[in-house]
Amino acid sequence: MLPRVALNKKERNLTIAVGLTIGVAISWGLLSRWQQDRDELAKNLPGNYDSNRTAHGQPMSVPPPMEIQERYPGGRVLYHVAEVNSSVILPAHDAPKQIWILTAKNGKYKFVRVEQAVPVDANATPLLSLYRGAEVFAWTRPGVSEDDLRDTLPEERYNLLGKNDRRGCYLIQFREVSPAGLPAAMRELAENSAVSKVEPCPID
Repeated sequence: MLPRVALNKKERNLTIAVGLTIGVAISWGLLSRWQQDRDELAKNLPGNYDSNRTAHGQPMSVPPPMEIQERYPGGRVLYHVAEVNSSVILPAHDAPKQIWILTAKNGKYKFVRVEQAVPVDANATPLLSLYRGAEVFAWTRPGVSEDDLRDTLPEERYNLLGKNDRRGCYLIQFREVSPAGLPAAMRELAENSAVSKVEPCPID
């Protein structure tokens, strides 16, 4: 049987201090590792700018430009269109090179449509156009009231939010948030008998 070693008060305090220091160091290391793992997981979450995949799990070959990432930090990419076709082109607008549909954590609008124009030459910086991703401006024909307009809108696809007095038009929300959602809403509303003009809502 080994003899018991008695520690004096100073030695006991030193032993306790060393144990606490080791415990804190281990806990700090585990916390740092957990934070690193959490950040890496968040970085690779589908829809994040660096994940190479949209929130719906589709490939995202090119993330939004850094200007957009800095303007909407923490945003998620719902859709990315690298090969544009007629279904995603805004009426009376030129075909863009690429389209991203984002959901934003900050800013005034929950959904943002980003269009990157075709560059005029190889060395030019492509222009970016931003639109609200789920709303359009609509002007009514003479004599049409707000209630008249509301009665013509299918409730399962549209919601009349109110009037924009500065522009003299109405703000209409559409349900389908997708690359084709805004062009489809504009085309359908343009055929509405109560509507005289439809435009996308630009974001300055």
